[in-house]
Amino acid sequence: MKITAYVPLLLFTPLLSTAQLSKGQWMVGGSADFNHTTTNNKTINFDQHIEQTGYNLFPGAGYFFMDRFVAGLRTNLSNSKTEDKIDGTYYRTSDITTAPGAGIGAFARYYVFKPKNKFNAFAEAAYSYNSVKETSDWRQGGIGYNGTPTSNVYITESKYKVNYYSLTAGPVIFISSKVSFELSVGYTLGKVTNQDQTIDRIAIGTGFQVFLGK
Repeated sequence: MKITAYVPLLLFTPLLSTAQLSKGQWMVGGSADFNHTTTNNKTINFDQHIEQTGYNLFPGAGYFFMDRFVAGLRTNLSNSKTEDKIDGTYYRTSDITTAPGAGIGAFARYYVFKPKNKFNAFAEAAYSYNSVKETSDWRQGGIGYNGTPTSNVYITESKYKVNYYSLTAGPVIFISSKVSFELSVGYTLGKVTNQDQTIDRIAIGTGFQVFLGK
């Protein structure tokens, strides 16, 4: 009976642990976000279906230069895929575009509440420089003016660099004094180098962090 009574207490004890966000510690971990959208356009002459899927992975490490303030380096691994299909009266088109990317950057994060709290929150600013390779596979099939079948295929590739600036915030739950689980909402502005093009993105993410040191 005594052993049975102690088991729930032992399992629950880590949840009561307080965080350690002290100067001199290290933070190692990462976060990820995923997005998926679907768009359908219907007219008299054609039906269009667009699917967009993307993800970002952010592994990194930082150092606490003061209590509750950590800054460090982070990598960014990303990929996006867009499928645009049109089913027209006399033709069909399919355009599949993929854009994998990789980059490196820096971040600075501040934890809002004192380390003794099991629940916390953070605000973060980050920058990354990414290299993206975009490939587009466009295909069209249909009936020509003379009634004969037609088929066209165009495959293009392009490479470009992007500067990303992000602001992120969210709640944190400390599973133990050394491990935290977090949710986040962030806004990212991307500027393509040597082009008059910007990328805006709002994403919801999740992640884990491990705290090393005393």
